[in-house]
Amino acid sequence: MGSVINKLSAPAAFLATEFVIIVLGVLAAFAVDEWRDARAQDELRAHLIDGLISDLEEDAVDYAEFVDASRTRITAAEFLLSQADELQAGGSVDAVSVGDALFQIGRSPRLETVVSTFSEMTSSGSGAAIGAATLRIEISSYYGLARDRADINQTLLPGMLSYRRALEELGFSFVDRERITAEVVLRDRRILAIIRGIAYLAEVAVALGEDLGAANRALLDELLEVRARGSR
Repeated sequence: MGSVINKLSAPAAFLATEFVIIVLGVLAAFAVDEWRDARAQDELRAHLIDGLISDLEEDAVDYAEFVDASRTRITAAEFLLSQADELQAGGSVDAVSVGDALFQIGRSPRLETVVSTFSEMTSSGSGAAIGAATLRIEISSYYGLARDRADINQTLLPGMLSYRRALEELGFSFVDRERITAEVVLRDRRILAIIRGIAYLAEVAVALGEDLGAANRALLDELLEVRARGSR
């Protein structure tokens, strides 16, 4: 009887061992899959954060240039208006400086934001890889603000085009600089009115550019901190 039991228990023990091996194999496969998924998510998160940081750093430079160009336009407008007053009072004007100022007024700075990584996140639905919902909201808010602030480009455009057309009607281009007859331009009331409008909008542009620059710095600092924590 004992030999019969031993013969029956041997296959049972074998099946139990095989079952355990199969279960362990399945669990190991799940563990490997989870590890691969986690690694892929970590790599995607690092890729997105690196991309956002790179885009934000480029934005910071562009915003600073936009603000500087807008301030330069304000300075140029104030100088031209003061020269027009000087001319009206019977004084003389510096033709070279007037030509340079007219050139600065004619330039068209644009407030632009790099959206390549953010577009990748939204189009692929990979934003969840960033992690914390609060950070994702901050990123979305920043790009929403950037989109709203970009409206200033269309606001500035009509004044710039009107200015260029008014100069052309006098026979000049804003790029002519020293070839522009300063007295002719500074006695033109239409051009002076346009310059005043450009100066006002340039002040608005400075405020918007600085506001967006502050949001940029705040988000950039946070993402740099997130990346630093992740690399430890």
